[in-house]
Amino acid sequence: MRSGKCLSPSGALPQGYFDEESDLDAIGIKYHTDKCSLEHNYLHKYAFFLERFRTQSLRLLELGVFNGSSLRMWQEYFPHAEIFGVDIEERARQYEEARIHIIQANLADSAQVMRLREIAPQIIIDDASHIVSHQLLALFTLFDVLPSGGVYILEDLETSLQPQVYSADYHDAPLDAYTAAERITRVAASRTPCTEGPFAEEITAVGLATELVATMLSSCIFIKR
Repeated sequence: MRSGKCLSPSGALPQGYFDEESDLDAIGIKYHTDKCSLEHNYLHKYAFFLERFRTQSLRLLELGVFNGSSLRMWQEYFPHAEIFGVDIEERARQYEEARIHIIQANLADSAQVMRLREIAPQIIIDDASHIVSHQLLALFTLFDVLPSGGVYILEDLETSLQPQVYSADYHDAPLDAYTAAERITRVAASRTPCTEGPFAEEITAVGLATELVATMLSSCIFIKR
């Protein structure tokens, strides 16, 4: 009641370490992004890692534009940043404005994903198709372009964690994205290569270059060493 938020009858206020209000979540609510506390409730957690970048001149790359709401949120939260949104749909170009740049690209195409490296972002958020092969291609291709201390956020891991809910179209890789993240975490924690299953070389490369991994409901954050 104090915050003035509207909650669903079955919902509950955030609890625990991240129960305080954050500027990022307030801006997310303003622009109606589903990352806010009224829906996925990612932003309180993201703010913990992103606040230090708030006043910096940087480049942020978000995969997936949808209705442009999160791009406008990032634009306001990072007043000195250039925001790059990537989407397969031509209609996404309608969301271009000051400091928001739209790139049309297919995240299933390795050459097109490779070209995104030229942006040289400090922050990457994957909120695109949620198709496992797309998530893995982006992570394995783009992670090493981050500078030391850069942040990679892999969203909507529910497509990996709840295969009974999502169609087989999402599960088009020999390893799901959550298991890849789990193995990257093991490499980061042990400083030893991954030797099991598919993508072992790629998982090892990301894991050895990772300083910290934070996992939450349906989302995982990697911090570059």
